[in-house]
Amino acid sequence: MSIAILQTMVLAAFADGKLDPEEKNLIRTYQLLYPPLQDIPKEELDEEMINIAKKKALKVKDRHIIEDIGEKMSKSEKETAFALAAEICASNFKFVPPENDLLDFLQVNWGIKKNTALAVYKSLKLRYASK
Repeated sequence: MSIAILQTMVLAAFADGKLDPEEKNLIRTYQLLYPPLQDIPKEELDEEMINIAKKKALKVKDRHIIEDIGEKMSKSEKETAFALAAEICASNFKFVPPENDLLDFLQVNWGIKKNTALAVYKSLKLRYASK
């Protein structure tokens, strides 16, 4: 379900408590160009951003949000959502502990295989490393 993938990306953007411009722009780019997300209207994306921001402001634990989102997805959708969430976290060229924690929880909670997670991280390192 494409909305669940989008929700995961938005949650990743808010992992550190704020929505960085790079993260917001990348989410919008995926929403416009990535076929599974193209059917989601901009207004719905904006609504999801507001909903996640409200949940974070109310101190709803990420694990509860993740569990709710995960109920709507297949295994392959979870893997896609994990990879795109990692992409969002890396988009400003730095990972902070809350982003690492979120991705670790996604991996464990959704049963993302270690080799899949390692491939995602290797790809990010190749593209976002500062060296």
